[in-house]
Amino acid sequence: MIGLMLPQPIIEELSFFGAILAGTEYVGTTITEIVNTLSRLVRGIGLNAISGPVGIYDVTNQQAQQGLLSLIVLTAILSVNVGIFNLLPIPLMDGGRVVITVAEMIIGKPINRQLEQALMTASVILVIGLVLFVTWQDILRLLG
Repeated sequence: MIGLMLPQPIIEELSFFGAILAGTEYVGTTITEIVNTLSRLVRGIGLNAISGPVGIYDVTNQQAQQGLLSLIVLTAILSVNVGIFNLLPIPLMDGGRVVITVAEMIIGKPINRQLEQALMTASVILVIGLVLFVTWQDILRLLG
């Protein structure tokens, strides 16, 4: 199943360092799941199960009804998602800027500005297309 499905949070007594370790493990697991999901999506697996702004609103509403702790966990997961998405090697994102900068370092000069502009334009079209696609998926899911 691809999408955002959160289990009911479990409250445990942990020491300060135990809490840091548990939090780090949870973030690591979340990052691994996000990367695996992105890998499946790139291969076309699970495209009908992704959610956009409408789906995120619905999940946020569900988590808010379960309590503040559930909402905080969701907020953290969404923040990690945004961070990972921003690191993708798409020229519009920070990860793409890193790729362009590394390419410029390797060739020893700035890349052609027309090429860079074309890459940025293609990235904008790709991201807008993705937002429209996931929003359309959300609307179809709402209509049943």
